[in-house]
Amino acid sequence: MASVVSALVLAAGLGAARADAMVSRPVSGLGKGSSSVDCLGCGGLLRGDSGRYASVGQLGSGSYSFNSTIGPACGAGNRGVEFSGTASFSRADGAQLSGKFDECVPSHPVSADCASAGCPIDDTPIPMHLSGGARDLISADLTVTFFYAGNTVAIPDGDLSDEQLAFTGSITVTRQIGYWMLDTSGRVYGFGGGSWHGNATTPIATRDLAPTPSGSGYWVVNVDGQVYAFGDARWLGNANRATFATGEQVTGIAATPSGRGYWLFTTLGRVLPFGDAPFIGDLHATRLNGPIVNAVATTSGAGYYMVGTDGGVFSFGDARFRGSMGGRHLNAPVIALVPTADNRGYWLVAADGGIFAFSAPYLGSLGGIHLNAPITGMDRYGTGYLMVATDGGIFNFSHQPYFGSLGATPPPNPVFDLAAIG
Repeated sequence: MASVVSALVLAAGLGAARADAMVSRPVSGLGKGSSSVDCLGCGGLLRGDSGRYASVGQLGSGSYSFNSTIGPACGAGNRGVEFSGTASFSRADGAQLSGKFDECVPSHPVSADCASAGCPIDDTPIPMHLSGGARDLISADLTVTFFYAGNTVAIPDGDLSDEQLAFTGSITVTRQIGYWMLDTSGRVYGFGGGSWHGNATTPIATRDLAPTPSGSGYWVVNVDGQVYAFGDARWLGNANRATFATGEQVTGIAATPSGRGYWLFTTLGRVLPFGDAPFIGDLHATRLNGPIVNAVATTSGAGYYMVGTDGGVFSFGDARFRGSMGGRHLNAPVIALVPTADNRGYWLVAADGGIFAFSAPYLGSLGGIHLNAPITGMDRYGTGYLMVATDGGIFNFSHQPYFGSLGATPPPNPVFDLAAIG
């Protein structure tokens, strides 16, 4: 019988190019474990492996299992064996892919001792089709390959052999789900369907990241208003610093629904439109009680919100004012405004993780809880929201899957922004 062991599988590069289309994306990874190996001519269970996996792709984190048996000789000259079994991946949020495989796989001798009785199957990819239709995951076409991890040898009567598992192939999803973090050096970290497309090499601090409508690219802006475009994001111009007041900095960037334009927002409430982004008004001539710290466009692209550190909310176009914290006592400054999915309300979040809901459901907060680092970003995630701290820790207040964080291994530069999709 085969031993059942734990292994680590890493998956990357998953996501959909459009929210309403099924597309395939690559997945690859490597797991380490120990499996017992029986001789090929004996039949019965050849390998069984199960454990936890951690993913940087849309497969997410969760558990997997792999069980296989060997059958009669097959192929030209009977130099292969029938290899069949089952495999499944169960994501932590309940989404699951499972299926069967049945393949004639050539055998590869690894020692003279087993040459006469048949030898283990290794280094040959074994194809598997998995299906599920659970949530965003539809199907997967993967291959699994076993590699020896040392000088251990499997002999015909069954001996424990240290091996590595590698899964490669593609996963089909209906919609892209994931998120990105941005640190002050311009480095971007992608999680789930938030695919990484590049870092912004800039001599000054970066301030905000905005995904393209497809989720297949993003813009990064620094405090001087220099914009960097990645993936399918189009570069449309930088801020003209000559028009800025002393000390004024860019504090945010937001994309238009078409992806052919964006707005830049400054600490003084100035709005700079590019491409097909309309100018709907700004605050640069208004005396503010606190600098603008965050801005976000409405889903229609016909309006936007700005919020100050004092909790003051300013709405333009079809953005509807629902209330603010302006003039009220705050334990920590407000750092972001996040509209609800239906655009009928919004949440404000403070640096201590406190949430203020305006015509929006209260889904929980971190106010009053000791944090290792202050909250610096928040974004809508499904019908809820995600928060990120300067150490890269993620706090999920939604029903969407959690794809990991940097909290256990903080980056060398503080994380300053979070952008989510899905």
